[in-house]
Amino acid sequence: LIFLSKMGIAQQNRDPFARSVRPPDIGIGLSYNHNTLVKYKVPGGSISANVTYYNFDKHFIIGLDYTTNINKRNKTIYVPRIGEPNTRRGIFSKIIYNQSIYTFRGGWIFSDNFFLVMGMGLESLKQFHQYRNRPNQIEEPVRHVVTGKVINIFYHKIGVMFKAKKIIFEAFYSQRGLGFGVNYFLNE
Repeated sequence: LIFLSKMGIAQQNRDPFARSVRPPDIGIGLSYNHNTLVKYKVPGGSISANVTYYNFDKHFIIGLDYTTNINKRNKTIYVPRIGEPNTRRGIFSKIIYNQSIYTFRGGWIFSDNFFLVMGMGLESLKQFHQYRNRPNQIEEPVRHVVTGKVINIFYHKIGVMFKAKKIIFEAFYSQRGLGFGVNYFLNE
């Protein structure tokens, strides 16, 4: 906050008789994104954390998001016995991914309570092969094997935000699916 104030980004106090600047309007938030079944399958939902700067004088928004899937897949350690055939690994089920998304968000302030926000960034997907056990196997029912393949793709989303006192609600659509979030507005 001190850095933003020193750089001249702090907004002027709305009181015409005040001789100071007020701290910048910043919000921090969490959101949930329900992942749909697209080409790169990320099972379950994702959680996102964001920091957003609101400039009501110039009517724009800028910020940063970080998103990751909630139920991360980890490598299942499988040690084959000596002489055991490779088919013992199980039946190949599907390819799934862990995700990490880094997004820059920007937008427009239409009124003191309604904002349009858009985000663009990079999505990094770590690939896993999922195997189901054969019916006669007693080990864990599902195994995950890391393939070592990482895919980086362009990510984008668009949404609306509505401010009610110090809470900002957001709803957005992305190439991953639909999401909603809550932000806390630090300044008033």
